[in-house]
Amino acid sequence: MIEMMKQRSEVKKVTMKLVKKTFKTGTLAVCLVMGLIATTVNAVQVPVELSPTTIDWPDFMSRQDMAWNKVPTRWNEAPFFGNGMIGLFLYQEINNPDNSESTDAKNVLSLHLGRGDYYDNRAPLEGNHHTWIYRGRLPIGFFRIKSEGDITGVDWRMDLWNARLVGTVQTTKGSYQIEGKVHALYDTFYWKVIPADGESVDFEWQPQKASSYAKFVSDRAVERGELDGREVAGFYQRFAATPYPEAPEVEVIESAAGNISRQVLYGDSGELVMAWKTTKNAADRSVTLLGSIAFSHEMDVAMLEAKQNLTRAVAEVKGETYTQTHEQWWHTYYPRSYVSVSDDFWEQFYWIQMYKLASASRADGMMLDTAGPWYQPGFHPLVWSDLNVQLCYWAQLTSNRTDVGKSLLNVMDRNIENLSNNVNQAWRDDCLDANTVFPGNDLIAPIGHKKVADHVVWMLHNYWLTCRYENDTERMRDGLFPLLKRANATYLRYIEDHPLDLGDGKLHFKHTWSPEAATGVDMNYTIALARWSSRILLEINEANNLNDPKAVEWQNLLDNLVGWQTDANGLRLGKDFPFEKAHRHYSHLLGFYPLFELTPDTDRELLQTSVDHWLKVTEDPTKVKGSAMPVTGYTCSGAASMYAALGDGNKALEYLRKFTFVNIYSNTLYAEGKEQLIETPLSAAASMNDMLLQSWGGRIRILPAAPDAWQDIHFQTLLCEGGALVSADRTAGQLTCAKIESSDELRMIEFTLPIENPEFSIITKDNAVKPVVLKQDDEGFYQINLPADASLIAKRPDVNLAEIQTLKSPANWKNIFGNNGQYQKVREQFKAEMFFEPIRTIK
Repeated sequence: MIEMMKQRSEVKKVTMKLVKKTFKTGTLAVCLVMGLIATTVNAVQVPVELSPTTIDWPDFMSRQDMAWNKVPTRWNEAPFFGNGMIGLFLYQEINNPDNSESTDAKNVLSLHLGRGDYYDNRAPLEGNHHTWIYRGRLPIGFFRIKSEGDITGVDWRMDLWNARLVGTVQTTKGSYQIEGKVHALYDTFYWKVIPADGESVDFEWQPQKASSYAKFVSDRAVERGELDGREVAGFYQRFAATPYPEAPEVEVIESAAGNISRQVLYGDSGELVMAWKTTKNAADRSVTLLGSIAFSHEMDVAMLEAKQNLTRAVAEVKGETYTQTHEQWWHTYYPRSYVSVSDDFWEQFYWIQMYKLASASRADGMMLDTAGPWYQPGFHPLVWSDLNVQLCYWAQLTSNRTDVGKSLLNVMDRNIENLSNNVNQAWRDDCLDANTVFPGNDLIAPIGHKKVADHVVWMLHNYWLTCRYENDTERMRDGLFPLLKRANATYLRYIEDHPLDLGDGKLHFKHTWSPEAATGVDMNYTIALARWSSRILLEINEANNLNDPKAVEWQNLLDNLVGWQTDANGLRLGKDFPFEKAHRHYSHLLGFYPLFELTPDTDRELLQTSVDHWLKVTEDPTKVKGSAMPVTGYTCSGAASMYAALGDGNKALEYLRKFTFVNIYSNTLYAEGKEQLIETPLSAAASMNDMLLQSWGGRIRILPAAPDAWQDIHFQTLLCEGGALVSADRTAGQLTCAKIESSDELRMIEFTLPIENPEFSIITKDNAVKPVVLKQDDEGFYQINLPADASLIAKRPDVNLAEIQTLKSPANWKNIFGNNGQYQKVREQFKAEMFFEPIRTIK
């Protein structure tokens, strides 16, 4: 397309070999040897050379690229870039009603900068932390890319394999080429423009002052309410009444050696430094922008870091290693697993989420808040712990990318003291908790009253899942256990301080919250999390011979806690609250998904009834009343995962398709109101994983919910709880073969798969092949003690494995996402096929 794209052809194909653990990209091509061993049943060992397959990753990932032929005018149409800490958007902002200074002229594109840990750091006022406005995310600013001529069109491609944007901008004076990226390994960004014809281009920095957008919105709401005589919501009034002294002005220092933009926070409580340098090449008239963004709550630290990173970037660009190290990281990241389905829309959506996931999160980064590393003005600029943060950290698990999701674990480990200090003084010696919203770097969110730590326990379920998938028993013992013990202690303390005797001899919770629904007695949300946390503490205690004296209390809570609150419609919200009005949040169903305290194996009828009723009520516009919330994107992704757990792939896909009608935009970003929320599209990718592979309860389910529409599916090295890796192929609607690779130790593998009378063989770590006979139990599961570093192959007897194709997406595929009109066409097709009216959503 353009000269910069020539680099793609120079990238060598990545050969996928059967190597260990995280970087293992196992292949079903090993199944090709089954034709050789099928006639050697009596042989103890058959030497076989395991010929690795070659996936042409640059070609495959090009099918997933986002493409633009229309100028993006908002963040929800824009290309986005990130490295788990800093994030960039590129678009031409037109008529911003909230900020006239950011409205772009017709000859301007703006590169909007963000940093995920850039939170205000104001001290409490008279004991009140005012977290929402005193500790929220802050703007940095943007670069204007200014051309001589007005912009008339674009031809861009988000090259996912190399994590960069390339393309052309057309103007009334000519055109210019662009290439941009955020470096994968350190907090710098690169942008290059090459003008053609009569065009010329330059960069202009526009800093934005550190100021709370929530405060701005509140002040405006109160002012308008006073003018219009309208009643203003109480939280607007509280925020507007809160004193908010301005931060100092941004200091900008320009020099030939490099430029500095420095924002000191109010009260000298931190500094944000953006260092940049532009270089012009007389030969091709190109202009290159290199920048670095650093932040610290300690003064002068960010200045040094920003300068050092910029110096490093300049040297690496000159030495031609900047792009090389960036691309090496991404070329290692993507092949950790492989997924291809015969539906180009969902295949592309899935891989864009894998790109987004690594752009948003890294192990050493901040805990993900509602926006990730990107910044757009929003009223909820913090971590929200009643659902949002938990949904951010599911997609990386089954997709075998657990490392990028460890920011949640690491931030919680670092801040156990802050979490402990958040609770009421009377409980501080053995409890921890946090208020619903808090900054993603320090988790400071004090709670004035005595309450149960439901939200934090749910976050710790994410922690537990990571340990389970990685089979990391040491971290579960040394990291999770102390956190979970203190969080669970809030249940014990609460019951002690707020006893409730209902005459049944059971333990009850007198007054807890089911998020966004109701507060009352014995809410299922609390019951689920109290049961799960008590059970896990007992398991860790027993597995590690810890002999914790609290074990008696955990067992007592499990044995004597009131049962699930149910009626004819399934799970209620709580004792006094049937499910009878729309509720976008599935808090009352948490015991099913994701905790699996209730499972389809033992409670199928109850769960089927509960999920069906939840959605029937929530999608009924007559049930949206009072404080009820109508359907949102995560309603649909949650429904998809629950139906997948129930084995209904067609219903799961139906809700994924409905999901596209609920504020999901053409670049796969999501909004409620005007605000970006990162968790929901990521949770939809997790739903796709749930349709391909499940491992809850210690049992592996291969293709448990493949929809009829996905006749062809191929995946490699998806990860299970316990650390096993699974690969599988579905052709013409039938599973042809599957492979389970053991973790680093001998373990019992229990699994099921939709093949009638499969042939089984074990391949040992020294490549010996041994056919085995396995018996299926009454529930349809097989069991095998799989040696360390061995693989189990299952195949359908009548399949010619030599004909299996790893690429399943349609031959007539098109790049659907970005801003090129294809996304809208597919959504209209979904609507026509499904015969449903778009469900009511938040405006």
